[in-house]
Amino acid sequence: MGCIFCKETAFSQFDFPGNLFLGKEFKYVCCAACGLKYLHPMPAGEEIAAMYVPSYHADTVDVSITKKYYQKQCGTRFNYGVQFDLINKYVGNKAAILDFGCGDGNFIANAIQQGFTCNGVEYDYAYIKLIKKGLPNVNIYHIDEFCLDKKLMYDVIRLSNVIEHIITPIDTINTLLAHLKPKGILLIEAPLEDNIAVSNWYRNLYIKIKRKANPGFLFYTPPYHVVMANAKKPAQFF
Repeated sequence: MGCIFCKETAFSQFDFPGNLFLGKEFKYVCCAACGLKYLHPMPAGEEIAAMYVPSYHADTVDVSITKKYYQKQCGTRFNYGVQFDLINKYVGNKAAILDFGCGDGNFIANAIQQGFTCNGVEYDYAYIKLIKKGLPNVNIYHIDEFCLDKKLMYDVIRLSNVIEHIITPIDTINTLLAHLKPKGILLIEAPLEDNIAVSNWYRNLYIKIKRKANPGFLFYTPPYHVVMANAKKPAQFF
């Protein structure tokens, strides 16, 4: 398997600590063609199942309604107000939204409060049960169930902090496009961990210090983010 954005199989080593997970080391490499930093090898099968258990979301569901939509919510790059404005601008206030990778359900609860229809998709069956308890009148689909049901169509498909977790983004996005109504939109936000930013500078400084003290330094965490992108790479991909 090559670069998950451009399919190029050649890569160079990237000096960034790998992740040791389930006794296996996952390293980041740099694509020889497009320069994307991606995980090699990619997690698969039982490794992915072990990564995305309900505890990944702290076993919580959050259906609280915010009173300040233009105030940044934890984990979002763009506040709900900006996202709702984009949906109203490009689709309208009657939009049917799918939150793909809906997490604790907070966006769904707030989108419904704003008058939208909103359903969700998640990966883990046990976590889906928790979400349904908090949102009993909302359809929450398992990813396999959603992808196979070609009758499920939406005006907006939202991916918030999702694209960086997907090991087959080309196939996934093509599948989502098949569930998008004519003139529908994808609404996507994600971290840019390869951008020039103060936070990334501090992260890299921390790594250099750790590497100096321990040349074999690794992260002992699941390899959640399979890409480290800058602003150009996702734009080129889409």
